[in-house]
Amino acid sequence: MTKSLKYGNDGSLDIYVQNISPGTDKESNWLPIPADTFSLTLRFYIPEEPILTEKYQYPTLQVVQAK
Repeated sequence: MTKSLKYGNDGSLDIYVQNISPGTDKESNWLPIPADTFSLTLRFYIPEEPILTEKYQYPTLQVVQAK
């Protein structure tokens, strides 16, 4: 629904969940968080069968060191 998100050439979507900007070219996919502890929650509106039957495979988080 967010038109400003940038998708990869393969259709993938990277979301940068961090407290420091990932750079102006990636800010459209940036979810700012506090520098200390935080909680990440996925919310599904009008979930379909795979979520309701617990067959949906949630996206993984990958910790990456800043460059």
